[in-house]
Amino acid sequence: MGLFNFFKKTNTSKLDNNISDEQRFEVEFLATIPRYLSIPKAQVEYEIRSEQSNRLLLMAEAFPEQFDAWKTAVTIAEKRRIIYAALDDKFLTQLELWQVMERFTKDCSPEKALLIASENSTINDMVSADYWASLANANFILTNYSQAEANSFKALEIDPTNKRGKIALADIYHINEKYNEAHEIYNKILEKELGFNKKKNLNISELVGFDADILNSPIYAYSWFTNDTQIDQDTWKIAYEEDFYYSPHFRFQYAHYLLRINEKKRCFLELLDLSDEMPWFKDGVLNAYNLIHQFRLEDQLEDDKARLQKLIQQNNWSDPKLQ
Repeated sequence: MGLFNFFKKTNTSKLDNNISDEQRFEVEFLATIPRYLSIPKAQVEYEIRSEQSNRLLLMAEAFPEQFDAWKTAVTIAEKRRIIYAALDDKFLTQLELWQVMERFTKDCSPEKALLIASENSTINDMVSADYWASLANANFILTNYSQAEANSFKALEIDPTNKRGKIALADIYHINEKYNEAHEIYNKILEKELGFNKKKNLNISELVGFDADILNSPIYAYSWFTNDTQIDQDTWKIAYEEDFYYSPHFRFQYAHYLLRINEKKRCFLELLDLSDEMPWFKDGVLNAYNLIHQFRLEDQLEDDKARLQKLIQQNNWSDPKLQ
């Protein structure tokens, strides 16, 4: 079985543009809950009623401040962050520690996930495969690869069937150029999830998306995308916005895809945003710094240039070759 043998055209249909903001917020709010819980396909009944009349409230009525902020948010990541904050008031203290860690890792805050783990882990967490898999995910996003590998080994030592631990280990192997080991794990997951006799004509959301819960790996996704000429700009954009915005590795590869299709401005802006939001990601910082010089933007982006120079010096990273 080849590593990328499952591609069919992705369904890019969106919500009806004619529905109201209140209806759209309702749909997105409820659809975000499984992601917040880190439980794909979770069936959650979430109702809020008026304390005065017991009338069932729309989410826009129950969370008016968040609704107003959501209406002005531009990206899916920003909109989810707003909904996550609303859910925190109701659910955060009820989540297991691994779910709290995932909630912050997937919200581009892996450092906070690690801090929460260090301050709140218990004896029970030490024997939880999910805890160690979430620790691996946070360390991986922060490029702490040796720690992430040790964490994933611990998860699989506790539960060899833990899929999140398997994906974490495969992603680490891939980044460390142990491609055969990584692809073996990916393929075993696909074989287990799909079976040899099940349909293979899956679209991308069905295969790598969170909701389908088959192989939700940013590393597998970008490896596939860069090796398949059928993957178009819409597919990259959907995966980036819907599933892998939290991954600096995917965002970096997406930026390079934009460069390959001659979207130089979008590539540069993506790298600049990546270097700002995830300043620990070396390749993002160095490439953003390099492009400032390539595009001769030193005067217009003096503050960004200084910020990137400081990061390079603080981390003892090699200066990129200026062109």
